[in-house]
Amino acid sequence: MTTTTGWPDFLANCGVLATDIARAAPQHRSFLAGTNAEDPEAWRTTTRARFLDLLHFQPPRTDPVPELLGRIDHGDFVQESLTIATSPWARVPLELLIPRHPRGGLWPAPAIVGLHCHGGLFRWGREKLIAPADPETDHPALVRYRQELYGGQAFGNELARRGYVVAVTDAFYFGDRRLRYHHGQWPEPYQAAEAALEPDSEAWLELLNQTHKDVQPRVAGALYQAGTTWPGIFLSDDRRTIDFLQSRAEVDPDRIGCVGLSVGGTRSGFLAAADERIKAAVAVGWLCGLADWLPVGDWPHSVGWVHYVPGMFGEFDLPDVATLACPRSLLIFQGLRDTLFPTEAASRALGRVRQGFERAGYPERFVGKMFDVPHIFDPAMQDEAFRWLDESL
Repeated sequence: MTTTTGWPDFLANCGVLATDIARAAPQHRSFLAGTNAEDPEAWRTTTRARFLDLLHFQPPRTDPVPELLGRIDHGDFVQESLTIATSPWARVPLELLIPRHPRGGLWPAPAIVGLHCHGGLFRWGREKLIAPADPETDHPALVRYRQELYGGQAFGNELARRGYVVAVTDAFYFGDRRLRYHHGQWPEPYQAAEAALEPDSEAWLELLNQTHKDVQPRVAGALYQAGTTWPGIFLSDDRRTIDFLQSRAEVDPDRIGCVGLSVGGTRSGFLAAADERIKAAVAVGWLCGLADWLPVGDWPHSVGWVHYVPGMFGEFDLPDVATLACPRSLLIFQGLRDTLFPTEAASRALGRVRQGFERAGYPERFVGKMFDVPHIFDPAMQDEAFRWLDESL
């Protein structure tokens, strides 16, 4: 079909063009394609290596060299604020929650890498998962955000109360790693509006979020120009968080898991795929076949700059990334009313992962479930996931 000018419709619709390209992708590395499933271990080895290559970010490994900034007593756990080195040129903020009573009653305890979401809120990162000891110090916008996405429960706190050591960092572009313009000195076209607002006011936060959304393509372009990807930076930092946890005497290095929603779910799925030190992963609201996303009207919001792994889809898909976690334990929750994902496509993706675990001989290591909820990880879902973690770690 063509337009009245004779040009094919796909030239005016990037979603149609992308869908056509995606449907033609050979995906020869997919676990369920050809004879790949006949040797799961060989498939995992080669595909994991290719996955890491496509992320284009494997900086020289460096010791975390943690620096303690402060300590807060929450009663049932202690919170340490630190920074750690994640590369020779970067240090990131990290919150460590140490339970008073380890799960099972014995030290060392199992540990969780907590992976915060995107949600269009850039002012905070790790605070999305960790509520302060004094509720009066919590920002109303952050309280509202946790209520909308997590049912009001900061799951980092909850996991620490359940006896897990919990580590949460700020992902690149969030929290203390966001754009750090000085008040009154923001770039045009935001400068005049920002100068008239009180920092951390509701209006200021709205402008901050909009600024970050507007600038994201330029940041992504700079990363691509530098030869790396946004998910590559996420993953590298998250792997260094595992290094840090394994250096702590309170942590059993063989019982580390990860948990995240949305972009945090993507980070959780990628971390389990890439690093075999993760023994159990909970990934919520992230899984769909990439080609199934493209026809959705708001697909640029479902698969944004922070997700792109150029070239991956031509060889394998997100369900294959999830299958790389096998034979370790993986739990994936999706929402039936999550408008970021076509419902049938999300269910189909879960089926592909389930089939992958079955064909590899470990069907009991995978749980995939659709909840009648929107894009959230509420207390009921958390409780089910955390009971699963108790069994898996």
